[in-house]
Amino acid sequence: MKLLLFDIDGTMLFTRGVGRRAMERSIQHLIGRPVTTQGVDFSGRTDPQIMRDILLLNGVPDAEVEGLLTETLTLFVEHFSDLITPGDTTMLPGVDTLVKRLAERDDVQLALLTGNLQPTAYLKVGAIGLAEYFPFGAFGSDHADRYQLTPFALDRAEAHTSRRFEGKDVVIIGDTKHDILCGRSLNVFSVAVCTGHHTRDFLVSHGPDLMLEDLSDADAFIEQVVLAS
Repeated sequence: MKLLLFDIDGTMLFTRGVGRRAMERSIQHLIGRPVTTQGVDFSGRTDPQIMRDILLLNGVPDAEVEGLLTETLTLFVEHFSDLITPGDTTMLPGVDTLVKRLAERDDVQLALLTGNLQPTAYLKVGAIGLAEYFPFGAFGSDHADRYQLTPFALDRAEAHTSRRFEGKDVVIIGDTKHDILCGRSLNVFSVAVCTGHHTRDFLVSHGPDLMLEDLSDADAFIEQVVLAS
């Protein structure tokens, strides 16, 4: 059996900037003035990391950031829930078919591995009708460092299946260098897709085990990932 850990943004879907708008509103609510996110890197990072950078960018002293972060993230979930609609969410090519095909197999366990907070992660996959296929995962609410999330997913997989997943039986599917690298110390199998904001050459330079244009060919994915030794 293989554990397939899917990233969300840029891998399965896009939400047309809803997360950015929700973060801006959350911080504006706390500090009482308009905020900017210009220049903040959102790609492949956790929501706590991103929120911390936005607070600093908008003049919140470093000594005060930690004290505000929990409240800001709580507000963020509320604003995101208010803003997100199916109309704001675009599912990427092949995702629906692939996830449903994989869920039918008895040699696969699906889960999430994302920098999103757990509530917003499930709001996103719920907006494309796929939340039920991902019973657990690892999230930005578990740890602010994306590179610390994979062990959370492995522990939850063991609790869910009574099986310990290791090495190449663990597959991380994502669209950024962080998805490629976050499981490297555990020798997991990485699948990079070109559906996010990075070029194929950029992703290849970080050494994924498999490089795909997108997730539209379910048969090829199953052959190269699930059935590969």
